[in-house]
Amino acid sequence: MNLKSLIIATLITYESHAAGILPSDVDPILRSSDFTHAEEVTKQGASVLRLNLTQTGIDKIEILKKVQVKEKLTLEVKGKFYAFKLRESIFGDQIDVGPFSPKIAHKIAEELSA
Repeated sequence: MNLKSLIIATLITYESHAAGILPSDVDPILRSSDFTHAEEVTKQGASVLRLNLTQTGIDKIEILKKVQVKEKLTLEVKGKFYAFKLRESIFGDQIDVGPFSPKIAHKIAEELSA
């Protein structure tokens, strides 16, 4: 483990204990049960996905923002995993995630809609 990993692990452990949440209590991956719809959108010239979250998805992101490195999340799509940045806070029940290449954004949106 390098020094950067050790510092990040220490911060995650400290923040999660301060929040009363153990990192092992939270599934760190957004799964199909965490959102109802996904669509590809272009925002500021970048291809991003707009996800309509379920209440469990909203709760999961709020918890993950407290106990993990704040803006890196993972999305599972038919057994494949995509890392992304949370581009902004949750607005209503939607978040925009990415950026992705246009080809990957379109592919993910299609697979999530199928």
